[in-house]
Amino acid sequence: MKSDSLRRGWSYGLLSRCRGELMGLALLWILLFHTYALAPIPIAPIEWLKSVGFVGVDIFLFLSALGLALSLSRREQSLKDYLFRRFVRILPTYWLVVGVYGLILRAAGRTSLRTVLWNLSTLFYWCHIPNTFNWYVPALLVFYLLTPLFFRLLCRCKRGEWLVAAVYCLTLPLSTCLGLWGYGYVNDFVYRLPVFFLGLLVGLSIARGRELTLKALGGWLLIALLSPLPGWFFPRIGIYFSPVLTFALVCVPLCLLGAKALSLLKDENPLRRFLRLLGECSFEIYLFNVIFVLEYGFFSSFLDIGRGRLFYYAVTTALDVGLGVGLHKLLAPLTQRLLGEKKPE
Repeated sequence: MKSDSLRRGWSYGLLSRCRGELMGLALLWILLFHTYALAPIPIAPIEWLKSVGFVGVDIFLFLSALGLALSLSRREQSLKDYLFRRFVRILPTYWLVVGVYGLILRAAGRTSLRTVLWNLSTLFYWCHIPNTFNWYVPALLVFYLLTPLFFRLLCRCKRGEWLVAAVYCLTLPLSTCLGLWGYGYVNDFVYRLPVFFLGLLVGLSIARGRELTLKALGGWLLIALLSPLPGWFFPRIGIYFSPVLTFALVCVPLCLLGAKALSLLKDENPLRRFLRLLGECSFEIYLFNVIFVLEYGFFSSFLDIGRGRLFYYAVTTALDVGLGVGLHKLLAPLTQRLLGEKKPE
């Protein structure tokens, strides 16, 4: 007999079925977070959502890990094939956008060729090179590199939850030590280890047909309710506790709730289709958004019209989405050809 939770339509599979739409929502959250210069919104809940929009990246990593776990579970693949498929989806787009952006800056005398090459290498984050692009892509590529090892460890654990719990408990001392040793600049990556492991764990659960029981759902909700406690306790004894680690304890129930709400709409509902489009093109949109954030001083000189900078962000957000979707559609045939696919996964 199926569990009570499943009779009500709750399952880990919701996360897989609504993964594209959840990525679209996460992207919108990031875009809202990146409106740094926007005047304070006079609606407290919206202003709060804006201030914590950085966790959109954590949702991306959680859902990416979930997808990787499903992919590795479906079929055997060599490390070479696995890495080729992952990197082909990321690097050509990254090299094109960041390369053209870097060459424009070089032509304008605003950066050096050395910095452009560091950006293209994606090693700048790990080598702490100043005035470079953004931490996310270098971190994402390393997550891709480590996923086969992480996934194998989870598969061999009888209780994968304990491995994820161990990673979570070790993240704070690791990040603290890195800060003391002068390597705190890599903590944007380190703080995301727990949420990435969570994504692998949930993806593996889906692949193995594991049910989301009422007990498990209650456990996730209890963890979420207790999530503020570490962030309250550790600062009181002089230890910095990143809000990213607090969100890791909330990520699974929040994504389940979002997926459940989305599942109430028909698959071809316009909202779901729009969010899927944003999710499908999220990487390209994100790259253009980072450029507009970095170049606020330049673009605001002729787009900063009216109060609150609403016009500026309305125009640049439309450009983020338009350019991102256009580039994705332009490069999709090339990506599919390189991967030998008739259509995207």
